Amino acid sequence: MVLSNGKYKSVLHRVIQESSNETRLSIASFLSLGMDEVLEPAIELVDEDHRKKYKGSSLRDFLKHLASGESKPFIETLKITSGTVEE
Repeated sequence: MVLSNGKYKSVLHRVIQESSNETRLSIASFLSLGMDEVLEPAIELVDEDHRKKYKGSSLRDFLKHLASGESKPFIETLKITSGTVEE
């Protein structure tokens, strides 16, 4: 959602397995950045009419957030609510 500047939303989904006799296989795919590489909205999606909606952040920022025990979802901490960006 950050990379698309809110244009594309994550899809929530669940699987309901009809029979417990059938084997099911799930495959997870991850993109991993370096600890301090910053992920932020793509510059092609930000202009005067489409302002930046999220601050940039790194994997280190995310892990610090997890370790803090903060109940607020990390994505919410990245939302820009005013006209300025504090990084």
